[in-house]
Amino acid sequence: MTVGMLVVAVLSIGLTLATSAVQDRLGMQDRTADSAARLNAVEGRVDRVEHTLEKMLTKELFA
Repeated sequence: MTVGMLVVAVLSIGLTLATSAVQDRLGMQDRTADSAARLNAVEGRVDRVEHTLEKMLTKELFA
């Protein structure tokens, strides 16, 4: 396993934990339309970053 693959794996795990923390924090608050919109925006950004990391990992594995 190369260093690049380890970095991608750690970043992916970190993003998953960060998303979970945001969901928990917003879940403890009143789920107003504003907080729901912020959560959706964060989830969208995390999904894009995870997709990019998956592409990098795939490229690393098959390079």
